Amino acid sequence: MNITQVVFEKGVTLQRSIMGLWQFQTVGNQQPSNPITIKEVADKYDIRPLLITDQLTQSRSQTYLLPIDNEKGTLESQLSQLIPDSLENSDLLFSLFNIQYIIGATIYHCKRLAETYRQICYKFVNLPIQVRKESNLTNFGRNPEPYYEFDALITAARRAYDSTRYILWRVFGPGRGSVPSSFPKTLPRCNNTPSSLATRLKTSWDKYGMKLTDYRDCIQHYAPLDYGLSYAQMVRLDDQVWSTTLLIPDNPEAKSKANLRYSTKIDALSYGWVLTNEIMDVATEIINAIQK
Repeated sequence: MNITQVVFEKGVTLQRSIMGLWQFQTVGNQQPSNPITIKEVADKYDIRPLLITDQLTQSRSQTYLLPIDNEKGTLESQLSQLIPDSLENSDLLFSLFNIQYIIGATIYHCKRLAETYRQICYKFVNLPIQVRKESNLTNFGRNPEPYYEFDALITAARRAYDSTRYILWRVFGPGRGSVPSSFPKTLPRCNNTPSSLATRLKTSWDKYGMKLTDYRDCIQHYAPLDYGLSYAQMVRLDDQVWSTTLLIPDNPEAKSKANLRYSTKIDALSYGWVLTNEIMDVATEIINAIQK
């Protein structure tokens, strides 16, 4: 790969210079930043790289979403290998394609969410305002785009859980009659699920699925999740380096804009990235189990 750009959590971005050195993305009248490595950025600011751009040709590039475990390649490569050759003639193929499609949508929206963070940092450092010199923390309003993408990511991730129920029902459940209407209703009726997989799926639902459902329900039925008027919180990390955070509520189950709380500072991108990884891992473990 010819990696020319890396986007970290909080929108911090490195670009490769024409000399081949990594520098923070700088614009306007700013002076170029001193060279730095990807690892130095991750360690110094406690942020993880999650988006990389591969410059395929002079005019063509491709952006990929990294997994939390960097040894697994990109999430796009994992997705392309999700359906093994041994299942290509299976009568489960349509359901497998459905899972693959919805996970692809989750990855897409997570990538777009990361890109909106990068754009917010880019816009902010270009604003002709004095506040960047006076404060290390400020709110940058009227940035709804990340929340639009987060809403779409949440919806796709919840669909991804539910899309697995058809295979679970066919392989580990009764296999006949109407498939239950949701993932959590399907799990307890699949009595033939291997114990290790059953534990893994229940743990995933308890840790991620229930909260995810609360976010989806709040978005779709009660209130948007944005903090204030779609504020992005801008934090200065260094002289020329700004980061952004878009908060999502601690308690989406409150179902009321007035009662939503943001005290634990949950960031939409970091949460969405972890969730996207979990969706991929769950689908992979289910498909691995049905091959045995």
